Amino acid sequence: IDIGANIGLTSCQNGKAFKSVFCFEPNPLISSILKANAEITLDMSKVSIFDFGLGSADESLELMIPKNNWSGAFVVSPDNHYSDDILASKDRFSKIEPDNYLIKKVEIRSAKAVLSKIFKQFSDADITRGVIKIDIEGMEEVVLKEIAESLPRNIHPIIIFENWNPNLPIQKPVNLNTYT
Repeated sequence: IDIGANIGLTSCQNGKAFKSVFCFEPNPLISSILKANAEITLDMSKVSIFDFGLGSADESLELMIPKNNWSGAFVVSPDNHYSDDILASKDRFSKIEPDNYLIKKVEIRSAKAVLSKIFKQFSDADITRGVIKIDIEGMEEVVLKEIAESLPRNIHPIIIFENWNPNLPIQKPVNLNTYT
């Protein structure tokens, strides 16, 4: 599961090693590149690409796309736990200035609802191991919480995520089956 798939570098490089690949990418400017890269490199019968992001609820929000780093796009939401300073500095800006960004309306869906369905598919197919990669520029805490609340006890993923916040409140490995 690739949450914040961007153009698909992670999924396209590693997807052949998995029985299924699920990519989530709300950025409308790069989702077609993701689809093209997946078509070129993967068996599309095993791939599902969703052109929406994941969060705590179904909603339409703004996506701020840095003009100098399209992979650094972030959702404007109270659920985004990065400060404006972190969001600006990760893209080498001194502050958030609208002229530095393209702003697009995007759809966000409840991670809990969407992932519960995927996890059920895995359970039904007796797929109990896999990888969840998360690169969503400040929405990691929310999505990790939603994963913890929807993950069945028989599924044991490895979760890898990008983090720019030095104060992220995860300090040791967490067993998501007991995380609250």
